[in-house]
Amino acid sequence: MNAEGNLLDRHSATSLIRAALGRDDPAAVELMWCRYARQLYVVVLASLRSKHDADDLLQTIFMKIVRKRRQLAKAHYLDAYVHQIARNEISSFLRQRRRRPGDLSEVEPWLTASDQTGATNE
Repeated sequence: MNAEGNLLDRHSATSLIRAALGRDDPAAVELMWCRYARQLYVVVLASLRSKHDADDLLQTIFMKIVRKRRQLAKAHYLDAYVHQIARNEISSFLRQRRRRPGDLSEVEPWLTASDQTGATNE
């Protein structure tokens, strides 16, 4: 198929999704999953380098999409809006990940303290 045909297909898909979102049709989320899940997964996986984290974050992104479906119905640039949601969620996830590894400030002291009594659990 030529580039013009692909552009028309993308425009038709976007129009179909936008109409379904406008009607608050549950099928809109499925249409968006079919349209965006694969390409968002590639972006998320490249950013996180963990299949497990990418799977989890993709679900989070789609939950955000469901919550924002009314705004998405009115978006002029649906693709850009969806990808911006993904970028924001990736950034948020990476910020949280950076805090996790060495940050034990939120852990109860007794969980991190070594056994001071010298007793063993054998």
